[in-house]
Amino acid sequence: MKKLIVFDLDGTLAHSKSSLDPRTATLLRDLLDIIKVAVISGGAWTQFEMQLLTDLPQDSHLANLSLLPTCGTKFFNTTEDGRNFIQRIFRRSKREDYCISG
Repeated sequence: MKKLIVFDLDGTLAHSKSSLDPRTATLLRDLLDIIKVAVISGGAWTQFEMQLLTDLPQDSHLANLSLLPTCGTKFFNTTEDGRNFIQRIFRRSKREDYCISG
């Protein structure tokens, strides 16, 4: 069984620089109920906020969602309740976490 599904944002989940359409948002929310999902894009965090997060419920569904803006050079996932996205920064000696939404 698959453990993770990865999508590109622009041109796959949404038209370039556009929000998710309602059907895609519903399907993605349902998918988050059963499996971990990662979304990658060349855009910055604000692009994910405008194109993706505004169309998804801000609840525990997001606990299975990871975001990789700027071509995966940054990594964000949520707290268990799905209410806060945390930027995970991995260094050789330790991991640092920064909360960016609340």
